[in-house]
Amino acid sequence: MERRTTSTVVITTNCCDGVTIGGLVGIRPEKILRVCTIILRDESGNPVAKDVEQRLQLACNVYKRDANIRIAPSRPFRYATGFLGAETVQSDWVVTAVSPGDPDTLDPMCDPGGEWWLGGAKYQWAMSSYCFYGAWRRILGYGAPITIFVVRDVDRDAAAFDSTDGCALWITNYVTIQAGISPLLGVPRR
Repeated sequence: MERRTTSTVVITTNCCDGVTIGGLVGIRPEKILRVCTIILRDESGNPVAKDVEQRLQLACNVYKRDANIRIAPSRPFRYATGFLGAETVQSDWVVTAVSPGDPDTLDPMCDPGGEWWLGGAKYQWAMSSYCFYGAWRRILGYGAPITIFVVRDVDRDAAAFDSTDGCALWITNYVTIQAGISPLLGVPRR
């Protein structure tokens, strides 16, 4: 029986796939990150944010420039070539929830406990309702979109850092981003 050490597993996992080998010689094929952005409404029925397109555009520019990842909206018949620049964010990339939210969804806790109970179930329901096209990809697990929920506030007491503007847990396929955080204007780094 062959004995496998940790270093053997790491070497064979990282060095024997085409993307890693291509990356070592300078070949970086473009990857696509599909997103579905949902702005939640507060208890009064008002959207919690209005400036989401600027933040998405900044993410598109940085991901394309630094990692050769194209951010694209999760919808049918959306094709792009790898020879173009970053996507231009349109207003139809963002969906505003129809019904008002509640404290479970508007002010989420940034810990796994909050995701396994009622708050996580409500986010999963919203993903299935507003981002229906990506549901089949979530079942397969390949190319599944990331759903971005724009929420009123992220619970900083449960988060690991005091300056938390959002939360993404390893057990979910969505992120929560706090509304009202102004995007960086200009280019973060060159």
